[in-house]
Amino acid sequence: MALTENEAGLSARLLIAVGGREMPDRPEISARMLTDAAALADLLRQRGPAGLAVEHRVLAEENHLSLPMAAFPSVLRFAAPRG
Repeated sequence: MALTENEAGLSARLLIAVGGREMPDRPEISARMLTDAAALADLLRQRGPAGLAVEHRVLAEENHLSLPMAAFPSVLRFAAPRG
């Protein structure tokens, strides 16, 4: 017997981060990545499983290569236990 979302007791958080300048030399791709990241966050908030908290962040000055290092402190704070 499969558990429903509520019976499963899901309590999870998801961080979706994207650079504001993902590909500076390809603005159309950057725009698409920004749009797609926001759309995914919205979709998961609306239709994702119960108990999933979604946070979407745009790091305005970062690109595809600089994002991981720039986001690292935020990711650690996001992943740290709350309380």
